[in-house]
Amino acid sequence: CHGEFVLITDDDCRPDPGLLRAYEDALEMFPDRALGGPVLNLLKDNIYSETTQVITTYVTDAWNSGTKGAVFFTGSNLLMPRASLEKIGGFGRSWTSRTGEDRDLCRRWAEAGLHMAYVPSAIMGHAHDLNFLSFLRQHFHYGQGRTRNELRRKKHMAGPPSWSGLEFYAGLLLEPWRIFPPVKAAAISLLTACAQIATACGALQAHLYRKHERF
Repeated sequence: CHGEFVLITDDDCRPDPGLLRAYEDALEMFPDRALGGPVLNLLKDNIYSETTQVITTYVTDAWNSGTKGAVFFTGSNLLMPRASLEKIGGFGRSWTSRTGEDRDLCRRWAEAGLHMAYVPSAIMGHAHDLNFLSFLRQHFHYGQGRTRNELRRKKHMAGPPSWSGLEFYAGLLLEPWRIFPPVKAAAISLLTACAQIATACGALQAHLYRKHERF
């Protein structure tokens, strides 16, 4: 493949019919930037998939609303200029963690002085089927990826942050109450708390074993 741009997604994603047109229009304004759009959960009856998407959307929106503009998009819906992607080395071949490769990529993109832009009309559907154990395991791996990214960080404040403060996490727990009816909001808020505990455990595990692992 020798295209000018690379669209990165997952095998359990389903693009909206207008996604490519939305990116094509955005490239007229931002031809040198990485672009990302919304990711929507397609498994509305799966509370674990719904919770993970709420967390991911909240985190991405919060990180991208800072004074630096967009700094992170997930690997589910990310378009990059091929030349710049190759210049920063693409996805790190030495990255052995099960998650966090998109965060690593966005961090290196920012460290290279490159920019991103959000395209709200470039919508990607996500059908990641989870149960309680796979839900906790996924967020544990997210924590590992977070720590490994911080150990690789070369420039202060480049890319998505490691610690966003207590207000950020309080808002995360309250976010379901803004979106869903009370019973579903309570369930998702409780699962969000479980996810954050799992993430913290994964981050701690990666920190404790950092000398024995190859990042």
